[in-house]
Amino acid sequence: MTCYGRPQHMNRLPTYALLVITLLLAACATTSPPAPAPETGDARERYAPGTHQALLAWLDHEWKFFGDGRRGHIVDLRRVGPPEPPRWPGVTPEQRLCDHLRAAYWTPVTGSPDHSELSRRDPATPPACTNAWSAVFISSALRNAGVQPRDFRFDPLHSAYLKDIQHRYRTYAAAPDKHEMPLFVPHPLEARAPQPGDLICATRRRDSDAVLRVIFLPTGPRAQANWDAALDDMAFGHCDIVVAVDLRRRTMSVIGGNVQDTTSKSLLPIDASGRPIRTIERPWFIVIENRLP
Repeated sequence: MTCYGRPQHMNRLPTYALLVITLLLAACATTSPPAPAPETGDARERYAPGTHQALLAWLDHEWKFFGDGRRGHIVDLRRVGPPEPPRWPGVTPEQRLCDHLRAAYWTPVTGSPDHSELSRRDPATPPACTNAWSAVFISSALRNAGVQPRDFRFDPLHSAYLKDIQHRYRTYAAAPDKHEMPLFVPHPLEARAPQPGDLICATRRRDSDAVLRVIFLPTGPRAQANWDAALDDMAFGHCDIVVAVDLRRRTMSVIGGNVQDTTSKSLLPIDASGRPIRTIERPWFIVIENRLP
């Protein structure tokens, strides 16, 4: 469109015509807004001091809730021997706690207490007490601490949010000057001694442990391919959140859901550097650094 100055005879035009011409002239002067710059900086800056402590307080509250407000269930994974019997008789916790799983874990994460393959196959069966809910517990813990969906994928599968964490960090590491430093950072088990608030994850498929042990040794595309394959193998994996580390006693305390049918505190053996020791019960392979302030 060719634009010219406003001729003097425009003063004799009707009001509506003047309005149309004025808008056309304004369009001539309008330029397209610049494309928004890539989001850079640090996701940690979105959170107030004390958010990290709020997460630990929520975990302690849930653990005690399953112990009727007192000391919750403890699983000692430092000892050698057969696994301890389930916390609850039968298959599931009592009804009161099933209702809590629906209201406090499933619904905030999935939007429904019946969001599962099992519920679609058998609507009469409540998934909260029959489906694995350890990933829903982790998602609920971070959600209750105030973590935003833009920083964590709340999901009922551990592999889903771990893949998302890995993708976010890969994107940042490839171009730190163009992408935001993520809130959660993945580390191989051998590279970071977990701190309170960190996630530690294990596979439940013992035959994939050999893949997990070497996942970070190669470099480049091969390492990424191995990582993706291992996460696909982790459909039935498990993650806990670290709540305390005692180097003197060589013990790490973690809290997780769906451990012996309840929210449990597990005691893990660690080495002199504070890293968890792989066991048959828990073949740990990754630490997710939690950077909440």
